[in-house]
Amino acid sequence: TSDRVAIGCDDGSVVVVDLRTTKIVATFAALEGPIFSIAEISETHLVVAGNRGTLKMLDLSSRNE
Repeated sequence: TSDRVAIGCDDGSVVVVDLRTTKIVATFAALEGPIFSIAEISETHLVVAGNRGTLKMLDLSSRNE
């Protein structure tokens, strides 16, 4: 959403940060190795891409803040 940003990390995790408070609101262990790309599918779903074409869909609604 416009008040949050998802950040792909070198360790394969995705961190969601609230831009108003600058606090981490969720962390996902997404892939092994670095995240190269993140695409928003809907308000609650992201697709992340990593090494060797690895893809994974993340359900943001499954995380409690």
